[in-house]
Amino acid sequence: MELTRNRKAVGAAAAAALAGSVALVFGLPAFAEEPATIDLAAGIAPTAAEDFADQGCAEIPAGTADWLDAWVFRLPESVPAEGNFAYVEATFMDEDGNVLRYDTEEHGGIVGGGDDDKAYITAPADLELIDAEAQVHLESDGKDGASRFDLARTCPATAAEPEGASGA
Repeated sequence: MELTRNRKAVGAAAAAALAGSVALVFGLPAFAEEPATIDLAAGIAPTAAEDFADQGCAEIPAGTADWLDAWVFRLPESVPAEGNFAYVEATFMDEDGNVLRYDTEEHGGIVGGGDDDKAYITAPADLELIDAEAQVHLESDGKDGASRFDLARTCPATAAEPEGASGA
């Protein structure tokens, strides 16, 4: 009688493991695909926040330090993406020629909302944007080179950097 109970327990455990494996295999494709990297549209960089034609601070959270420039990037509808940006990294150059990188994870965020997919990055004032790249989940392979994102607007700093501040 003890042997039968053990077989039932082993059988139940095996069935549960098999069911979990099947669920995992069929559930993984949605999560297994790594985001594709797309570039900033040509002709945008280099630029300084104060020199960019379209300026506004609507997507920048209240409480963001006023001595930081903010950069708002837009994912155009023409990019066959599933959802919004996953990550954006912008490359800047300071007046001494040093290259600095800021990203949405540590220096900004993803702004969700319907057809208006945006991300923002904050950086110390007076840096020049020289390049940026984004990670998105594309519906197609994105290898045609047409998938690019835009700089929607900038929100230039309105105050000087306080003494002892360490950047964004």
